[in-house]
Amino acid sequence: MILEQMAKNMLNYRVVVKNTYEQNQKRLPELLTEINDIQHILGLNSHDAVALVKLAKELRKVLQERWTMKDELDLAKPLCELFDRHSKFFEDLERVSSDVDRITERHKNRKFTPRIRVDLGPKLIKQENNIAKLKEVMEMRNAR
Repeated sequence: MILEQMAKNMLNYRVVVKNTYEQNQKRLPELLTEINDIQHILGLNSHDAVALVKLAKELRKVLQERWTMKDELDLAKPLCELFDRHSKFFEDLERVSSDVDRITERHKNRKFTPRIRVDLGPKLIKQENNIAKLKEVMEMRNAR
């Protein structure tokens, strides 16, 4: 089971890193615009103390989100560059993953037919077990 999951996990990690990188790149300009909006609202309008505290909290929240996004972007960038440099490896890994899935499926569906000891075949054993169970039931009924 572990061997089947290894290639899939590696491919999933690549997808997660790339998605994080792309989403953060798209979100950063939005956050900058939001910061500018809050700064303009603070600078251009007069506010009471409650409104100032509310705006300051909102600005802090947006700034912290932006810092987190930038940190994730800095961490994901070298990984994305590595993935791009080794794109052939990941293509091969996808192929290997599908091969492993196909082999695993083949292993699940295989059946064994005895060549010499046909008396031990699964159908015969099952029939013998059913006969033994039937005899037990009949003996229990007769014992009553």
